[in-house]
Amino acid sequence: MSDNKIQSMIGQMHKQMEQMKQMASQNQAPELVKGAADPSNSINAFGQHLNQAINNVNELQMESAALSTDFQLGKEGVELPQVMLSMQKSSVAFQAAVEVRNKMVNAYQEIMNMPV
Repeated sequence: MSDNKIQSMIGQMHKQMEQMKQMASQNQAPELVKGAADPSNSINAFGQHLNQAINNVNELQMESAALSTDFQLGKEGVELPQVMLSMQKSSVAFQAAVEVRNKMVNAYQEIMNMPV
C-alpha cells in the first residue's frame, strides 16, 4: 500500500475522531433537564437515546460484516485496512454497549436491594 493511501486513511481517522469529540462535547443534558419535571418525559428521552445507540451499534456491525464479505470476495475498492478499521469500530461500539448494559443492570440490582 502506498504512503499516500496510508496518509489519507490516517487523515480520515483523525476527521472521524474529531467528529466523535464534537458529538461528545455537544451538551445534550438540557433536553433531559427540561423533562425533569415530568419523569415520563425523561424516561422517554433516555429510551430514545438508548435505542439510537443500539441502532448505531447494529449499523456498524452490519457495515463491518458487509465490508468483510466484500473483501473476501475480492471486490474492487475494498482494502484490508478499511475492513480492519470497520471491524474495530464495531467491536469498540459493541463493547461500550455491553458496558452500559452491565452498569444499568448493576444500578437496577442496587435499587431493588434498597430497603423500603
